[in-house]
Amino acid sequence: MSNDPIDLEVLKTLETVMEGDFLLLIKTYLKDSEFRIEELDKYRLSADLDNLRRAAHSFKGSSSNLGALSLASHCMNLEEACKEGDTSTIDTILKDIKPEYERVKDILRTYV
Repeated sequence: MSNDPIDLEVLKTLETVMEGDFLLLIKTYLKDSEFRIEELDKYRLSADLDNLRRAAHSFKGSSSNLGALSLASHCMNLEEACKEGDTSTIDTILKDIKPEYERVKDILRTYV
């Protein structure tokens, strides 16, 4: 896996396929992702591992679709840790997700 926050080839393909809806896709992802980050924090603080797992799963899918593969991988790890109930790992993964999301967000904001 590359160290780049986003696979730019995936974005180029999406831009070609989605045409005029590409910017809407980016804006929707950014808005939804802010909500997902808030959910991750909320569910972790309340120790609601089932909803934390669901939020991680959703964030994983949308990130993967945009080519944010490292972020998607962190979300997958969080999803698995929630299934296992491994709270010490959950905290570590959450600390990885946030800066990676910031890297993704910085790139996506150049499109809008």
